[in-house]
Amino acid sequence: MNRFLHVFEPVNIKNVVIPNRIVLPPLVTGYSNLDGSISERQGIFYKAIAKDGVGLVIIGATAITQNGMLTMDCSRLDKDDYINGLSKLFSTIKTEGNVLGI
Repeated sequence: MNRFLHVFEPVNIKNVVIPNRIVLPPLVTGYSNLDGSISERQGIFYKAIAKDGVGLVIIGATAITQNGMLTMDCSRLDKDDYINGLSKLFSTIKTEGNVLGI
C-alpha cells in the first residue's frame, strides 16, 4: 500500500496546484436543463463530488457548438447565455478548494 502514498499529495502543473491526484473524469450525467443551461441538480452533484475531496473535477458533456451536443440534456457553451450558469457552477466547486476543467 505504500505505493499509493502520493495520491493525497498536491501536484503542481505550471502555476496550478491541484490539492491531490484524484481526478473526476468527464461524465455524461444528463443533469443539464434541456436548453443546455446548468441545472440545480447538476450543481448539487458537482458540489457533492467536490466536498468528497476530488482534486481535479472535469465537467463533462459540454457542447461548444449546437451540433456538438452528445445528448439533448448536455451542457452548452456555444452562446454567452450559458456563461453565467457555468460560472456559478465553477465558483461553487472552487469554494471546496478543487481545480476545474471542462
